[in-house]
Amino acid sequence: LRAAIKRKKELGSENIEKQIIGFDINPIAVVIAKANILLEFRKGIEIIPVFLADSLMPDLKDIKQTRLQNDSITINFEEIVKDSGNAEFYYKPNGKDLSPQEMYDYIKKLMDLAEEKSKGINITEKIESDVLPNQELIEKLSELISKGKNHLWSFILQNIYNPYYYRGKVDVVIGNPPWLTYKDVESPKRQSFLDKLYVEYGLGSGSENKTHQDMAEFFIARAKEYIRKNDKDEISDTGKIGFVLTRAIFDSAQYNVIRRAAVSANKGPNNSNDLPRITKIYDITQKANPFRRTSCIVIFDFKNTSSEIDGFII
Repeated sequence: LRAAIKRKKELGSENIEKQIIGFDINPIAVVIAKANILLEFRKGIEIIPVFLADSLMPDLKDIKQTRLQNDSITINFEEIVKDSGNAEFYYKPNGKDLSPQEMYDYIKKLMDLAEEKSKGINITEKIESDVLPNQELIEKLSELISKGKNHLWSFILQNIYNPYYYRGKVDVVIGNPPWLTYKDVESPKRQSFLDKLYVEYGLGSGSENKTHQDMAEFFIARAKEYIRKNDKDEISDTGKIGFVLTRAIFDSAQYNVIRRAAVSANKGPNNSNDLPRITKIYDITQKANPFRRTSCIVIFDFKNTSSEIDGFII
């Protein structure tokens, strides 16, 4: 992110903080990224555009959906407070896209209403049209607050919706996916979610390879959901994805589907899920490699014009 900000400055861009967005599921990584952004701007900004959220979007169940049902996600309070249930969070009040600052104000409004309700105040007359879809959420928050479970609900709401909000609104996705495999995932719920991605994106390269499936493959496939679409509702061929990966992508069997997508740019049926195509590989030599494992930088796009891959050595 900091490198992107520097480049934007070099190009003379304005309002840079509104042109970048970052997600990470690791709280420490989020804090470090926010600190780096502040160091780069060297001035106060209203909202630092880095959020504690799951970029794999577990609430986006079906890749064939054109949009999330009612533009909502499920907030599972059970993960924080036992026996507390869940509630839907509708993050597009009156169908409107809110800026980060507008969302901050909107969530504060919901929290204030929940706080009042927890004190026995009748809030019926304060329920305006933009708040109406989130009445169940206000009820749940009020119930938790009245029980003394007033945790960081505001913080959670301000972060968790962002990956879904930015779906189809991004020109370039960059990142360093976790260098783990499917078998390293301990949560049965998370494994079940990955199983669905495995099937929906057609990532299978033989059942014997499934447990060795790199987590990076799920991120590569899911990243396409963020890329902006053109007037024909097709993924823009100007969209790009860049990830730091291990060299396993060169020849390991579990990457067969990703590699096939790269060489089938002119053969639609061989890439029915429209996976991103590998277009450039920067092989990082041991001398330049800052990681513990041999690595490379891989650039993907969605163009159908060539099956050639440019290679470079760093």
